[in-house]
Amino acid sequence: MARYNLDEFKSLVNSSKLRFLNTRRTTSSLDKLEWSNEDLARMLCGMHSNDFQKTVPKCRINDCPGHEYEYVDADQYEIHWNEDTRTRSNHPNYPAVSLSLKIAIIITPDGQSAGLVTFHLSGSQY
Repeated sequence: MARYNLDEFKSLVNSSKLRFLNTRRTTSSLDKLEWSNEDLARMLCGMHSNDFQKTVPKCRINDCPGHEYEYVDADQYEIHWNEDTRTRSNHPNYPAVSLSLKIAIIITPDGQSAGLVTFHLSGSQY
């Protein structure tokens, strides 16, 4: 069972309250996919509870100003994303890419934020 409420996470993403908690890897993945932040937000909001894999304790975070912790527990998901239709796919077949990500809901001085701990390709041909 996921630690964080996925609908609440998506609501925070839709409210422009997404924070990259490890910016370098996320930026690298966005560059490989040639995605904008809007493309990323669309994919995050397309996640389904069936994409959940496990909760991973003590994931290191490097880039969260105002957050006093170096580690966060995160929910790991794998989503198959159809590049042509920009929608979730049930199967990892072309033109879908498989993406692995870890998410958390964090508290900062500005309130709650959707935290993206990691985001990278998972077994794709990129």
